[in-house]
Amino acid sequence: MPVLLMARGDQPSRLALGQAIEARYGMRPPVLDSLQVDFEGRARIKLGFFMTWVPVHVTAYFAFPNRMRWDFAVRPVGVPIQKGIESYDGRYFRRIRGNGAAEVIETLDVVHSAQQRLWAVAALLLTPLGEHYVSLRHVDDTHFTAAHYDLGTEVTLALNADYTLAQVSTHCWNADAEQQQLYQLHIEGELANLNDILLPSKIIAYWNDEPSFEVKPISLILNPTIPDAIFELGNESA
Repeated sequence: MPVLLMARGDQPSRLALGQAIEARYGMRPPVLDSLQVDFEGRARIKLGFFMTWVPVHVTAYFAFPNRMRWDFAVRPVGVPIQKGIESYDGRYFRRIRGNGAAEVIETLDVVHSAQQRLWAVAALLLTPLGEHYVSLRHVDDTHFTAAHYDLGTEVTLALNADYTLAQVSTHCWNADAEQQQLYQLHIEGELANLNDILLPSKIIAYWNDEPSFEVKPISLILNPTIPDAIFELGNESA
C-alpha cells in the first residue's frame, strides 16, 4: 500500500514525495504532531577580521502545522558564548539575541527568511510535507517543491537516484550579506536512528556556496507536549 498523502499537488510530485518517504521510513512512516531535536556541530562566524569555525549546539522545536523555534549557542574559544533564538508561534515572529529580551520582529524580509529556513528544516523530516496544508509541484525527475499554505513559504527538494533526500533549498534574505541568497541544507552520511525516527546523520547549511554551519542530530523527543510559552518566548522574556 503506498504512503498516504493529504497534500495537494500534481501526480509526479506526490509520487516523488511518497517514494522519498518510503525510502526513508519504509511503509510505516511516523506521525509527527510535534518534535524536539537537539543538534551539535560547528558554525562559521566572523571573529575580528576573520571567518572561523566554532562549536555550536542547536535545539529545534516543531508543533505542526505552523509553530517552530530554533535555538542556537556558539562557543568560540576565549569568547563568551553567543546565543540566539528565532521563533514563530503561528502569528508572530519573535527573536532573542544574546541575553537581550524577546522582541517581536515585523520586518517582512527578516520574518519571511526565518519562516523559510525553519520550513526547510521541517522538510528534512519529509512526513510533514504530506499534510493537508502543503501544496506540491513537480519540477523535474529529481526535484519538486513543497509550499506551506499558512506560512507562505516554499522549498525545493532534490532526490538521489534511489529516491533518498539529497538536499532542501529555498531563496530568502541573508541578514549578514544584506541580500537575497540561496539557502541550502545538504545531507551527508548514513541515517541516524533516534527513538526510532530516522534523520540525516549530517546536515550542512550553505548561503549560496558559502558554508554556514554543519550539525548532526544527537537526541530527539517524538510528539512532546510543547507549551505555548516555548514559541511565544514567554520564559525567556519574563
